[in-house]
Amino acid sequence: MTEIEEMEFWKNKRVLVTGGADFLGSFLIEKLIRREAGDILIPHIEHYDITDREVIRCLLDDALLPADRRPAHLTPVGFKPSVVDCQPSELIVIH
Repeated sequence: MTEIEEMEFWKNKRVLVTGGADFLGSFLIEKLIRREAGDILIPHIEHYDITDREVIRCLLDDALLPADRRPAHLTPVGFKPSVVDCQPSELIVIH
């Protein structure tokens, strides 16, 4: 995949990144921003214990909400989502 194709792939995608707030995850988030991902979500352990299946279901439900209706703690500080709606098949999860 060329760099241009890679940029196009991420453009306007909603991406949920577990571990996105840690040291290595922060580099991934920076790359997604540079590649113009439309929406980036970072679940934090104080809000989502992803070892619990019911909490994972809640996280996925929250991730599919429009940006203006989902919990603010999912969006990285200073990031402005450009994707309004998202279908389950359009959500990319990086774990």
